[in-house]
Amino acid sequence: MTKQTAKIGLTALMLGAAWSWTGQPVRQPAQTLWVDGASQQALEDGSEAFPFKSVGKALEVAGPGALVRVKAGEYGENVVLGDGVNLVGQGLPVLRAADTAKPVVIMRGKTLLKSFRITGGADGIIVDVNTDARVLDCEIVDNADDGIGFERAQKPDETPATIHIRNCLITGNSDGIDLEGTRGVVRNCRLIKNRDDGLDYDGDADCNAQENEIRDNRDDGIEIRLERTTRASIRQNLITGNGEDGIEIINTPVVGVTENRVRIQKNIIRGNARYGIGGVDQKSEEVREGLVILGVSLRHNVVESNGKGQVAGLSAR
Repeated sequence: MTKQTAKIGLTALMLGAAWSWTGQPVRQPAQTLWVDGASQQALEDGSEAFPFKSVGKALEVAGPGALVRVKAGEYGENVVLGDGVNLVGQGLPVLRAADTAKPVVIMRGKTLLKSFRITGGADGIIVDVNTDARVLDCEIVDNADDGIGFERAQKPDETPATIHIRNCLITGNSDGIDLEGTRGVVRNCRLIKNRDDGLDYDGDADCNAQENEIRDNRDDGIEIRLERTTRASIRQNLITGNGEDGIEIINTPVVGVTENRVRIQKNIIRGNARYGIGGVDQKSEEVREGLVILGVSLRHNVVESNGKGQVAGLSAR
């Protein structure tokens, strides 16, 4: 080894071994950080032996691609989950808002939240614009406003969030999930006993809801507020026991050409207090004689035993 090669290797070592002694880049292992609120160690370096005691401290040092593993326990924190960071619980740790006037979790960038109980905040989770987020295997319960809510894109450099929500329990919130122009999938979730709607489509949302249990919400099971290019695929859900409509479709306020498309297929919709599927006026939110709502397709649903009727207010194909 020449002195120059040795110098390169030493420099690389000083810079975190980003380069090998041959001058070629070294593939770095993904950063893994540990959190354990019950740790008795005085030192906190994020290793499993010396874990951080708070989630926030781990997230402060987590870089893109980092995996933050959180051991079971209760953590009184409001956290911001940044771009490229994956936050994964073990044994369903509880994130309880320290500041109840703020969301428990804010998600930004491309990020993952998995296996947590989220509770006690103004919102459970708020997903920012320009974000590609996954929320998996979580319980989002007893938050003042939305279980999962979204910032609405309003500026030219902002795009609506893309979301994948799977295998979650969402209960005891105002709206369970409140989509704001959001793209993505809600699948195999239980949206039950929320104080307003189970699942709420706003702002030209484009989202598939599939294989969910949506029941016993105080207002509608699913509320779809049509705008200009709303897309909703509602498929193979059980929608029952809700305080108003199983699915309520609110007519668009847009004058002129619209390209809304709502596909409602293979659902079981029964035992809701008002209509199984109701198309309503956008001002009164009531079924109105002569109302025409375009772009709605109903196929192979079981709609039965709803309080005021099965399907009303729709010119559905």
